[in-house]
Amino acid sequence: MTIEQLFGNDTSNVSEDHFEKVFGTLHEGVHEGAANECEVVASGPVGMTVEVRTGTFVTGGVFARVSAQDVLVIGVADALNPRIDRIVCRRDNATNQVTVYVLAGVAAGARAPGPLERNRSDHAAGAALR
Repeated sequence: MTIEQLFGNDTSNVSEDHFEKVFGTLHEGVHEGAANECEVVASGPVGMTVEVRTGTFVTGGVFARVSAQDVLVIGVADALNPRIDRIVCRRDNATNQVTVYVLAGVAAGARAPGPLERNRSDHAAGAALR
């Protein structure tokens, strides 16, 4: 049996690949019990905005933290058909950046949330919606 110690001691050599192997085994999305769990709440009666509160999440094998709450703008709604928008944690493999953003749903008579992209360049996971 061969055991590879990825990190956790003073002599370990931690690489991005090691972290992806470890955090890729954790559940995708927001971690419960960490800070405010990336809670999403309406931020104002005027305009369509939401606040994303502090917390941690994993997406595409990357562990990330929302260290300060931020406001996201929800796009203008269709006049006739409703839609379901998602607040999404996304890893862009090309830039190696992690973001939280609004993924607009499709306005239609039968509402459905926008699809999460998981391909070679993007990996998205749904954030907590309350």
